[in-house]
Amino acid sequence: MPSNKPQRSTFHKRLEHMVEVLRRNIITGKYAVGDLLPSNAELGKHYGLSKNSIRKGLDTLSQENLIVRVPKVGAKVASPQQSDIITIRLGCYNNMDREAALTEILDAFHTQYPHIRVQTLILPFDSYFENVTNYIDNDWLDVMMVNHSDFDFFRDEARSQLLEELESAHGLYNFVANAFSYHDRLLALPFIFSPIVLCYNKEHFTISDIAEPNSSWTWDDLMKAASNLSEKSGNYGFYYHMRSSNRWPVMLLQNGFKLGEVGEHGDSAKMNFVKSIELCRKLIVDQSYSPLNFSESDSDVEELFRHGKVSMIISTYFSLNKLRNSNVAFDVAPLPSIQDPKTILLTTGLAISAKTKEKSASRTLLDFMISYQAQLIIRKQTVSIPSLARAAEWVGTETINRPSRYHMYREIIPTFRFMNDLNIRNEDLIRIRKELMLFWAGMESGDTFYNRLGELFEIKGDVRE
Repeated sequence: MPSNKPQRSTFHKRLEHMVEVLRRNIITGKYAVGDLLPSNAELGKHYGLSKNSIRKGLDTLSQENLIVRVPKVGAKVASPQQSDIITIRLGCYNNMDREAALTEILDAFHTQYPHIRVQTLILPFDSYFENVTNYIDNDWLDVMMVNHSDFDFFRDEARSQLLEELESAHGLYNFVANAFSYHDRLLALPFIFSPIVLCYNKEHFTISDIAEPNSSWTWDDLMKAASNLSEKSGNYGFYYHMRSSNRWPVMLLQNGFKLGEVGEHGDSAKMNFVKSIELCRKLIVDQSYSPLNFSESDSDVEELFRHGKVSMIISTYFSLNKLRNSNVAFDVAPLPSIQDPKTILLTTGLAISAKTKEKSASRTLLDFMISYQAQLIIRKQTVSIPSLARAAEWVGTETINRPSRYHMYREIIPTFRFMNDLNIRNEDLIRIRKELMLFWAGMESGDTFYNRLGELFEIKGDVRE
């Protein structure tokens, strides 16, 4: 006969639940300093636990300095001493609340680890690397976020020493697990990621009686569809911010460009580069379906899309968080291709300062932020993709406006490339983007621009010296 006796795991779950509830009630002030907790008998009856289990749970809270045990009186809420609280500083980008539900994650962390306080420092996006290094040098940072582009600045022997070497974490997607390595040293763990994708307004396609984008699309297919959409819907058919640091380089990848090497099919690096920037300009300039010179940033393009003025944009899962509370019927598709389907993979990781005095607490925070609990918060509350596969692939009741093809990214994993696959340093890409202004304006040819680029970066033929 089966036993009706509760399993040991059931008691364990009840105990964890009791500790979590009491901890939260103390931290949030439901139980004030000096208040007595319910008696052991009351707690045992309420949570279905034995006296021994209750004592174990109270021992945990006592070790966390949340309560003191008073003989013959009971458990009393303690007055936290500053020396008992560890404070660590987390440097982050200013969009992490929207793109990663950072506040909710830190609330969950503080509930679970009340003896560790996390102070967030929002660092300016421009010159992020310089700000991070200054903060590290002055002992103002313990943990920091770093995207793949900014991590490029740490790829030298001296700068890499600023970051603590880490151990890999189980369950992360393989293609991002080692994204932040330098000379076989893992210096950051991936937190969230997104490929560059095509985002489109489903209603515009339905109204215009045009088939939605699919993985076979070329850029010529996109331009034809954009013209038809513009004509039939009365909106702009397609738009993207030409000067964006992670939009136009996609064309370089798709054309097989790699600085210092001969491209595919025998084409030189120069030919592939010129073809790429000419396509970038062709997609926007002199096209009736696109608003020329309207955007100063990717945000301007996304705002037009949010108001239903553009049918298709080049975007990221990160940026689509701006649409999660909107009524826009949007979806995602792979980017159109040239020769081979390729897209840029964007990642944001978490690193620990090599100079931190709180390495244990810093690692506790980092481990929590890539745990299933924290990563599931990202999956449920944002459109961003968590780096932990189990959380990213969670399926359940959705509470936000999410593209129906959200999991499309899994189908295009073989097309993912990092920006440094171009063999161009991030600081050089920034400079190239600035130098492209004359070309974007149609004031010089692609050949002229590349020759000028060669003078700037000492490119001779197809080899950078």
